[in-house]
Amino acid sequence: MHDHNSQLANALQLHQAGDLAAAARIYESILDSDPNHADARHFLGVVFYQRGQIQPAIDNIQQAISLQPSNATYYHNLGEVYLSAVELPAAENAYRQAIQFRPNYPEAHNHLGVALKEQNRPHDASKHIDHALELRPDYAEAYNNLGNVRQDQQRLDDAVECYQKALKLNPNFTDAYNNLGRALLDQGDFQAATNNYLQAIAMNPQHVKAYFSYLFIAFAVI
Repeated sequence: MHDHNSQLANALQLHQAGDLAAAARIYESILDSDPNHADARHFLGVVFYQRGQIQPAIDNIQQAISLQPSNATYYHNLGEVYLSAVELPAAENAYRQAIQFRPNYPEAHNHLGVALKEQNRPHDASKHIDHALELRPDYAEAYNNLGNVRQDQQRLDDAVECYQKALKLNPNFTDAYNNLGRALLDQGDFQAATNNYLQAIAMNPQHVKAYFSYLFIAFAVI
């Protein structure tokens, strides 16, 4: 008899440590002896997603859902895969399924908001991100995403406030520094925008958007 609980716990530890190959081998070993092990199937799909292998990720997570059709986490992670592939209606549907089975699921509401924003539906996006923040007031990512919605709506003061709240909660949030820089630039505050872009670059020298935005300002003021 196989001790799948012990194997799965070991695989998850490796997975969380970033050893995707070792984790995948254990998930596959579990599935060799029990093809209907939903969690192993789901986490194998997550590994494929983290490797950028979109279709195998979708296939495996959908198989997990067929085994546990009311598992909200599976639907949420399927939404993550679709969102990364910019398959926005499919991502929206997956997040809505997650919320159907777990109405108070802050991550699903937040990411549904992102999918809706990308479909140019800012009102609906705001509603779900706001709900995510009601459920989880310390959710820095949700404040950043709400700032992006406000930025698209040209509500720049609100966008700045959202990004600042995100950074208060997570001072190491590189994207929020970049996005705050963008909002400040649109307000015409070149110096404050530059400071935030430089902060983003200092924290992540590979942050391409912040680097090019900084260069744009530098050349604009020459």
